[in-house]
Amino acid sequence: MSSTPEYGRMAPGWYLSNFGGMVVYGAMVASPRVRGALARGPVARIPRPVLALGFAAAATTHVVETMHAVRVARRAQLPAGSTAVVGLRTLAVGFPSMLALRGALADGSRG
Repeated sequence: MSSTPEYGRMAPGWYLSNFGGMVVYGAMVASPRVRGALARGPVARIPRPVLALGFAAAATTHVVETMHAVRVARRAQLPAGSTAVVGLRTLAVGFPSMLALRGALADGSRG
């Protein structure tokens, strides 16, 4: 682990659920085989273009959230390494990372 403080450290479950969910979602969009193996019931009837649009919207949301989190970190004058950690973490887990950053900055904690 880096010596750079991680402003608003995230629980590992967020990475599993949010980042893992994005990976599985992307695999479902990209691979008919994965889609067939994972999609059961009503989900199996969702057309691939609809899944692709949903994935694109989710990925775009994570990118926009990352840009915002990095801007907030820079305005708070966090060290460059911490800003990078916040950016990568937000890209992976999205909105919960932004909430953790806001909470950490509000109470002055670093980790």
